[in-house]
Amino acid sequence: MSIFTDSGMDYLTRQGRVLVRIGENSLPASQLGLEADGRQSFEPRTPVEAVVLGPDGSFNVDLVRSFTLVASGNRVTSVEIVREANGAWLTVLPNLERVASFWGWSDSDLDRLQDDLTAAAPATGDVYSARLASIEHNGALVTAEILVDVPASEVTATFIVSQITP
Repeated sequence: MSIFTDSGMDYLTRQGRVLVRIGENSLPASQLGLEADGRQSFEPRTPVEAVVLGPDGSFNVDLVRSFTLVASGNRVTSVEIVREANGAWLTVLPNLERVASFWGWSDSDLDRLQDDLTAAAPATGDVYSARLASIEHNGALVTAEILVDVPASEVTATFIVSQITP
């Protein structure tokens, strides 16, 4: 497990990898340098790989530019991971297609996401988003959100892994 203090983040950046376990089997958030309840965001100095350990498997994201850990009841319950990209849909989409089966998404899920993005696109060309439907995979609840910022010419993919609550 990674420790999320200033020196821990320096270490993570040098190692190039952040490892987080979610749910009941995770270490107490307070032992990881986190608040017992709340959200904390981190930005490594350089992109790193993120590995989120769920109850029945892992989720990997390369080129992570930032991540947010959500804790509740002194346990990490959710991880939100923003992947570095050149800001183009033509970069984000192939990455989603490449990792889809490892995250439990089907081709029809990706088609629906593209349809949702098209429907959400405002005529004025501001900011809009769409999200893959949340599904259970590897013992966790997973989704991804795509945010399109037209004025900034930026497309951002955020991968979200959460513990399944009874």
